[in-house]
Amino acid sequence: MIYDGFNVSLERNPIITMKAIPGHFTTNHFHMTHYLDLEKMKKNALIARDVAVELANPYLSTTIVDTIICLEGTEVIGAYLAEELMKDGRNVVNSGKEI
Repeated sequence: MIYDGFNVSLERNPIITMKAIPGHFTTNHFHMTHYLDLEKMKKNALIARDVAVELANPYLSTTIVDTIICLEGTEVIGAYLAEELMKDGRNVVNSGKEI
């Protein structure tokens, strides 16, 4: 059975969207009720940078980060995330550090 998907976008940054496809998806390790299509985020540098900014915001002033672990194919987002977390700033806890 083929299901139509629907788009999910971030309200404060509508350029960040992904398609969610309902269904029953399985591997040897898990079952999912939705497939999340991350292709745009993984392959478009402008979108990947915006995703990284949004992911970094809650952690800029509160969390020391030394390692970022990426899902397969999301290394560009991870690199932009590290860049965001290391920006200079008074309230940025990772400023000037190596991630």
